[in-house]
Amino acid sequence: MKELTATLGVGVAAGWLALWLGVPAGGLVGSMVAVAALRLAGGPVREISLQVRRAVQLAVGIILAASATWHPEVARRVLLAALGLTAYLLVVSALIAWGVSALTRWPWPIAFLSSAPAGLTEISMAADDMGLDAPSIASLHVVRVITVIACVPWLVAWGGG
Repeated sequence: MKELTATLGVGVAAGWLALWLGVPAGGLVGSMVAVAALRLAGGPVREISLQVRRAVQLAVGIILAASATWHPEVARRVLLAALGLTAYLLVVSALIAWGVSALTRWPWPIAFLSSAPAGLTEISMAADDMGLDAPSIASLHVVRVITVIACVPWLVAWGGG
């Protein structure tokens, strides 16, 4: 019980702190970083049960679908472009994954999910369902998300946006 209390306490506190500080995806990023640090420091960390992880997956799926907006006039204009961009990003990610796999000696599926153009929450859950190293994949996505969030405003400003 001590491990579960420590895991949840540290995760919730750090997630709320990151949200309060305005960190993008702060609840997710803050809790992940804090619980990972606790684990690396040898602190009491307990893995969350499969049943709880599945319940969270259901909740995330509902939240994502309920928040999507589908205006027919917008969907018609952007659907083809979105599908083309997604196909392009998947091909580029696959090529990057082969390079990452060669450099790190990671299995290709882990390298691919680490470089896939997807959201941190969704890709972590998919990795977990596939029995892959979800914490490592999530860690790489955290670095990617933070880097993108830090760089994009500068690139937009530099590009005249």
